[in-house]
Amino acid sequence: MQQLQKPAASVFSQVSELRHRFRLNRPELYLVVMGVFASLTVVDACRPPAAQLAVRAYVGAVHLYQVYGRPISNKYIQCRFQPTCSVYSETAVERFGIVRGLGLTFARLISCRDSVTMGTPDPVPE
Repeated sequence: MQQLQKPAASVFSQVSELRHRFRLNRPELYLVVMGVFASLTVVDACRPPAAQLAVRAYVGAVHLYQVYGRPISNKYIQCRFQPTCSVYSETAVERFGIVRGLGLTFARLISCRDSVTMGTPDPVPE
């Protein structure tokens, strides 16, 4: 039983050593980092959509989904709208920015029901 406890104790000592070395044992550091990240996100969202870093990151994530995730999900899920939800989301975010684009995307995903016929046209608003 003591043999099992010794490795666990050494792991904990290594973790506390890392926390001490990088000063990660103070919650103020986490709050400061989260505050800076939130502030940068708000500032980025106030910029024009073409200049937002969040838009570029989101569009890149959607492209990764389209290449790798869509072939897997097509076996189980089919989009009822035309254009597909990922294309709609990408267009909405590029056109309106990250906040409004994701709002439009969320509204569209919420409106997806079994009563919607396949191929229903629902373009991104102008």
